[in-house]
Amino acid sequence: MKPGTWPRQRPGVLCLLFLGAALGACAPSGAGSGTGAPREMYTVVFDKNGGDTEAAPNRIALVSPASTVGHLPTPPTRAGYTFGGWNTERDGSGSPFTVDTVVTSNILTIVYAQWRPPLGFELSRDSLTFSPVENGAYNERFPALAVTVGGLKNEADADNVQLDIRTENERLWFSWQVADSGFSKGGKTFVIHFSYHGAAFTEAPVTLRLQLKNIPPDYGDAGEPRTLHLAAANGEKGGRPIPVRQDNLLHFNRYATTTPGLRLYYQLVEDVKLPAEQPNNWTAIGTEAAPFTGSFDGGGHSIVGLHIHLPSASNQGLFGYISGEGALIENLGLEGSTVTGQHRVGSLVGRNESGTVRNSHATGNVSGRNDLGGVVGANGDGGRVENSHATGSVSGDAYVGGVVGRNSGTVHNGYATGNVSGNAYVGGVVGWNVGPNAGVEACHAQGNVTGTGTNIGGVVGENDRGRVDNSYATGNVSGDTYVGGVVGRSSGTVHNCYATGKARGNAHVGGVAGFNNTTLQNCVALNPRVTVTGDNFLGRLMGSDAAYLNNSYAREDMLVLYNTNPDGSGGSSKPALGPEDGMGVSAETYNLEVFWRETLQFPETVWELGANKLPILMDLGGHQNPVVPPIE
Repeated sequence: MKPGTWPRQRPGVLCLLFLGAALGACAPSGAGSGTGAPREMYTVVFDKNGGDTEAAPNRIALVSPASTVGHLPTPPTRAGYTFGGWNTERDGSGSPFTVDTVVTSNILTIVYAQWRPPLGFELSRDSLTFSPVENGAYNERFPALAVTVGGLKNEADADNVQLDIRTENERLWFSWQVADSGFSKGGKTFVIHFSYHGAAFTEAPVTLRLQLKNIPPDYGDAGEPRTLHLAAANGEKGGRPIPVRQDNLLHFNRYATTTPGLRLYYQLVEDVKLPAEQPNNWTAIGTEAAPFTGSFDGGGHSIVGLHIHLPSASNQGLFGYISGEGALIENLGLEGSTVTGQHRVGSLVGRNESGTVRNSHATGNVSGRNDLGGVVGANGDGGRVENSHATGSVSGDAYVGGVVGRNSGTVHNGYATGNVSGNAYVGGVVGWNVGPNAGVEACHAQGNVTGTGTNIGGVVGENDRGRVDNSYATGNVSGDTYVGGVVGRSSGTVHNCYATGKARGNAHVGGVAGFNNTTLQNCVALNPRVTVTGDNFLGRLMGSDAAYLNNSYAREDMLVLYNTNPDGSGGSSKPALGPEDGMGVSAETYNLEVFWRETLQFPETVWELGANKLPILMDLGGHQNPVVPPIE
């Protein structure tokens, strides 16, 4: 048998084939028709074999013995693949079928389209930004780009394939070099290293088009070119923010602590993780002598694994000290952090002087001595902490809070779920709220608050001439003196607040406030019990000094116990209720929405009110499900 021919098959039975408008008859070889030997019909069917379109035509009929097709059909198409001819077997293991192949079989013959798979390539990212963070001593080179090519068969093919880079921009402020990794595991990687030739990172963006070239014929094409966008960012106000990514995170930390870096605008563009093997893997950005005055936008991303352990150092956190009206930390999550310092220590910010922290959270633990907060250690006059929360524990000596340790500014729409402990001035949200401009607004605390000394509160340890409005606490509170379910001690105003946890201490213990000598209005004590180890300064609402109590209530079945054990057990009931115990309210009443809306005048712009449930704060994340605990 000659190469490129198929053996003639034994003739079959008589049949008719209709191909377009042509009619052909086939009969057994040698059969007569009365007019001479009939001609045999040869039919070749062109199967698209997974293609998206059919060949045109998809079958060709021959009437001459041992003939070729004379011409091949227009091949089918398949997205992303290149047509590679025809073969007698679907998997390409048979004989190629070409225009010169002789067809000898007079039965139906099928040939199959062959497809060359695309030679895929991907960019590690579709944009790069040049900034001072990657410049000079902070990083030896600018961001690199990896171009990964897959589907190569052998080293020779890998050596042939090259990368073509083009741009329509006439003037470039950068250059590049391409390194080739060679063949490995069916592919290769090009690494493009860039160099910056500008002056101030203010240049206009440039677009590069990347494509593979010198592709061997056994492969499909590489498809459409990939696009890479390059920009420069100086971080100046009104310019582009400097992007912070995993590969430049530590470079950012070093640069942002320098004089030029302290005033710029940065943006986190992806979730990042700090090296876990280092006990101190971060340097707090900003000091008292050189505070951070710029801004950092987390972009809704998180930094994971911040660890600072410097027990003798103050102003510790992701940012140590921020200052000025333009100083801003926002839209940032800090996950799994541990921060230990001495004074003014917070997960996100150690000390905030007239700056803003907003829309941020921290899940780690904070410890130290004074001015310790789950989000901010110390928030100065003019400083704002908004829409932020913490879920870790906070422990120290004095001025310890679940969100802010010491506050002279504003803490708005914040909450804490972790336990808070210390000696004095300990609060579920703020430890010490001090000064005429100090305000704690629309906040709640869920963790237990424990102190060994004075001024211990479910929301605020001491409210010193400040405001505590529209807030509540559900955790238990314990301390020595001046212990309250909402505020330990207050010389400011307390409005529209309630507490549901137990309160116990040695003296001056109240369901809302341990001591208050200004206004306490529209508040409710829903604690199951308030107790003292001694025999005085105890009340359902306030531990002492009820002269400024206004329109406030306490659950009528609350246990009010003197002479208890240190853990609050035992004791004897208060023999008679006084002004400090407030007006009693039954479960039937405090389960009514009208009680909170009309009697207590809780503003519906702040609180979500409803029947048979306690009020919760609107526009505040986290799980809020406060309940009135049973009497134990």
